[in-house]
Amino acid sequence: LEADVLIFQTPGWWMTTPWQLIKYEDDVFVSPELCGGDGRTRSDPEKKYGSGGFLTNKRYVLSTTWNAPLEAFTDPHQFFEGKGLDGLFMPFHKTMQFLGLKAYPSFMVNDVFKHPTIEADFKRWEAYLTEHFGQNA
Repeated sequence: LEADVLIFQTPGWWMTTPWQLIKYEDDVFVSPELCGGDGRTRSDPEKKYGSGGFLTNKRYVLSTTWNAPLEAFTDPHQFFEGKGLDGLFMPFHKTMQFLGLKAYPSFMVNDVFKHPTIEADFKRWEAYLTEHFGQNA
């Protein structure tokens, strides 16, 4: 509740997040302090499903690591059919939206086992942090 930004760093695990993160969501996100229900009320039919989260002044970053190469996400003829990371992780993003959080652009590191580029990936991460959070990030 005290954080301005949540950073979720997770491996891509069987095309989703590991069960430990899902368990965290199950245990923590049901708190009435985080989520005020689905947003709808009987007295105001204009309120829409998914608009009840209380974290509307907070943001989050999805940062993931994959053994899959970038092309597997961007090329419509490869495994993820060009849907990209955010298309694949739409349920995660919808969970954050349900809580009221707004997304920063997602960050992804690819090919971590077969063709790692660790130094370049750290430089990209540092540039990402600087771009979105300033020089002292």
